[in-house]
Amino acid sequence: MNKLILYFLITIITLNGYTNDYILNNDSLKKDTTNFILPKNSIYMELFGSAWAGSINYERCLFAKSNYAINGRVGFFTYPFYPSWLVIFPILVNYQFNIKKITSFEIGAGQQFIPGLHLNEYNVNLIGNFGLRLIIRKNFLIKINFTPQLFYFNKKYYFIKDQNFIPWGGFSIGYSFGK
Repeated sequence: MNKLILYFLITIITLNGYTNDYILNNDSLKKDTTNFILPKNSIYMELFGSAWAGSINYERCLFAKSNYAINGRVGFFTYPFYPSWLVIFPILVNYQFNIKKITSFEIGAGQQFIPGLHLNEYNVNLIGNFGLRLIIRKNFLIKINFTPQLFYFNKKYYFIKDQNFIPWGGFSIGYSFGK
């Protein structure tokens, strides 16, 4: 667990150094670093993260001010899992605040909805979200997040047998659009 946290912190520091260098060497960004680049919509693939192995996500800005925003997010993941398909729908609300013009920090919470392997059965798990978001060249989205998960499901059907809390993380790449 300590190695995972260490890798997560090293990655955030590296990405933050890249964005600072990008801002310092780009004249168009030097003129006005107070404007928060915040497209209304984002579509991205997340590796690991809120749906364990990965997911496809849509995110919408619900409310925005000059240096912070509130976003709603819904995702989808599926995988063939004996005797049926494993399907996960992560739904989160994130508070995002501006660090630099193209960099923001986000913190949020939500739930994973997992339809059960039997009829009329479903599971709901809690998800946290803490991470860094970069929007490069106005449309290209990169996110790295720590997504701890608290499980409340029937453990005999899933791969986690003895833990209710799992520190987890994810990396996302996608496209942002809309004003």
